[in-house]
Amino acid sequence: MERIWLDVPFEEKDEAKELGARWAPDAKRWFAPRPGMARLERWAALPDVPDLLPGEDRSLGSGLFVDLVSCESS
Repeated sequence: MERIWLDVPFEEKDEAKELGARWAPDAKRWFAPRPGMARLERWAALPDVPDLLPGEDRSLGSGLFVDLVSCESS
């Protein structure tokens, strides 16, 4: 069974549990036991951000890197 992960703040855990969320002790995260549980949508987990983003080069220096950011002037 694929779990639908939730990002539930500690302060809201009791409310999430009352609305049907379940705790996964192995992952230490909350999840929706089945798809389509609208009452749990407010805690839907955001996608994971990879450690290395496409086009990012961390080969220069030791633990030192620069992210290039596009800036537009108006």
